[in-house]
Parts: sequence; C-alpha cells; structure tokens
Amino acid sequence: MLNFRPTAAAADAPMRDAGETPARTPQAQPQRPAQPPGRVANDFRASVTELFNLINAERRRAGAPALRLDETMNNAAARRASELPRRYSHDRPDGRSYSTVFAEFGITPRTSAENVAWRSGQNNQSMADFNRAFMNSDGHRANMLNRNYTTVGLGIVRDGDRLYVAQLFAGDITISAQPQQPQSLSESLKELERSFRELRDLFR
Repeated sequence: MLNFRPTAAAADAPMRDAGETPARTPQAQPQRPAQPPGRVANDFRASVTELFNLINAERRRAGAPALRLDETMNNAAARRASELPRRYSHDRPDGRSYSTVFAEFGITPRTSAENVAWRSGQNNQSMADFNRAFMNSDGHRANMLNRNYTTVGLGIVRDGDRLYVAQLFAGDITISAQPQQPQSLSESLKELERSFRELRDLFR
C-alpha cells in the first residue's frame, strides 16, 4: 500500500510562502522528540547522494542545469526532516515557516522552495520510490526542475516505520560564518522588555 504524503512549497524573496496545498497531510500526531540533525545526516549519507543524483538526472532530461549539493544546506534540510514527525507541514513545530531554518545555518537564499514527504513500509522507502512520487506531483516536480535554483540540501530521518525526506532548494545563496541561533522564549522576552524601556524613556 502506498503511503506517500508529499507537500511542496515555494518562496520568493523576501521569503514569501506560496505553493500547492499540502496533499493528504496526516492527522496531527503526538509530540515526539526531534532526531539529532548530525546523526540524521550521517546515517543517510549514501541515500542523500543517491537522491541528489536522481534529481540531477531529472534536470538533465528536462534541459535544466545541474544543482550543487551543499553540506550546510544538507544540515538545514536534516533539521527540517527531524521536525516532520512532530509536525508534518511547511510550518515548523513552533509555528514558523520552513524558511526560517536557513538563518539558523547562516544561509541567505534569494529564492527557495521545500518539498517534504514520508513513506511507511520497508518495501516503499527507496530513494527511487521517493523521486518517482515527487516527479508525479506537479508542485514537487516544478520545484525540482526550477531553473532559478542552483543549490539543494537533502535531509532524511526515520521515525518508527516511517521514512521522512526534506528537500530544500535555493537560488543565489550566501553563507555567513556566524549562523543565527534560534532565540529562546526568555531571550525574546528580555528583548521585548528592553524595547519597552527604550520606548518609555523616549516619552519621559
């Protein structure tokens, strides 16, 4: 039985989300701990390479230039893959857009898109299966073959009998040496308090 659940989203600067409606998204699932991104990337390195080669083979057939596989983008995609068991969406578990993951790794893309999918059952989880299903969906295929994208990052994580895949596409990226760290709630409150004090001082 096919249990492919894909969704595709595209974004243009300044990271405005668009794209097709998530296809047959599963019902909300219980909160699960995220997989360590480093382990995700290492455990599935061979699969990442295989999927990357499949994507570029599709682009060659479509006459599109080859994508470059970037390690920093892979790490960002691995983080997104690790979040999918908790919230299968282009929004992250905390409600922010998928595109906020780029800043956490110092990545600034001019344009970007995300494809995500999961499959269950050991016999339906090859990278060729994922690639075939992506290519059979208009929104996912458009992201994969888009000539505006030059770089891709791929993340894969297993959760129980499900295998999750995240594809991040980007065009004209820059990567800074000091990535932005996710801001904690306490840090956000402190920043808000500082802003309030500064505003109050202006009206004294």
